[in-house]
Amino acid sequence: MPRGKQFTIIACHCSTKNQYIQRAWLNGEVLHPPFSTHQQLMEGGTLLLEMGPLPEKRWGASIHALCCW
Repeated sequence: MPRGKQFTIIACHCSTKNQYIQRAWLNGEVLHPPFSTHQQLMEGGTLLLEMGPLPEKRWGASIHALCCW
């Protein structure tokens, strides 16, 4: 990454059974809606994903999730 920054992705509980994102945090803050900008990623940091066995259909399903970025 530019200027020596790092971006780390951690997927907790990831397995062949737990393939779906349940919740996410970007640099310690809840990622809701489930989008980030290119600029946010280029700033570096950590994306923490909590994985589970079924899709979390409520995550990002509101109208606000579609229009906030």
